[in-house]
Amino acid sequence: SILSALRISDDVKTVIKQQADSVGLDCRRFGLDQVQQDQALELIISLNMHIPSELERDARSKLVIISADHNSVNWYDPVKKKSDQSNPIKFERWRRVYQCLSGSDNTVGHHAGKRRDMAWKDVGCPFWVKLTTTHHGKKADSMILTIDEVLGELTHSAECQHLTEMEINPRIPLHPEFREYAISLLEIRVPLTQLKQLCRAWAEEKWGASPGDNHFRHILSSHETTSLYRTISRKQGIPQAAPQDN
Repeated sequence: SILSALRISDDVKTVIKQQADSVGLDCRRFGLDQVQQDQALELIISLNMHIPSELERDARSKLVIISADHNSVNWYDPVKKKSDQSNPIKFERWRRVYQCLSGSDNTVGHHAGKRRDMAWKDVGCPFWVKLTTTHHGKKADSMILTIDEVLGELTHSAECQHLTEMEINPRIPLHPEFREYAISLLEIRVPLTQLKQLCRAWAEEKWGASPGDNHFRHILSSHETTSLYRTISRKQGIPQAAPQDN
């Protein structure tokens, strides 16, 4: 169930259950026409949600994707108003569950630990949302075709709404293109002593002197090479040791 996937305390879980039992979940389904799809997009933006490859995540956002799954679906014939199984064109339906970091309990879940490294303070916010979308392809960054459904507890708690400052600086990921460039240098065995310099020169030529924005970084940090080497190892099929829990 979705509740079991959320990293929340038992108290927050009780609040969510009581809310669902008393007033139900907020469920909004959208048709295929442009008007409804525009309404769906407006809702997603108003909730400050992100969709990989479509809407980039702002580093200051309180929402994170905690689970995602997908399956193939047949082409829908709008005239017959049913799926056409004989049509060779297949699409992929993605379901992503988002949770508010101000309701995320770092002491529960697969990566439970005593140290809280989340940017936002946990104030027991019950906000969560399940987003269903249809894409042209199986990859997570494949082109989105339609926004189908938004379901969940779409209201942040009062304390969460009043929370406007982070406890720690957020983790801002490397720009995907920057990361791929750095990996390409490591794959041709560029020395680490030259890696930062070459990456910085490449980034300045592409984006100017800016170190990044609210979505991505354009600077390689000193600890980043370990992650890059792990990516290369995965590409080569080299097994990776699982990191120890805190």
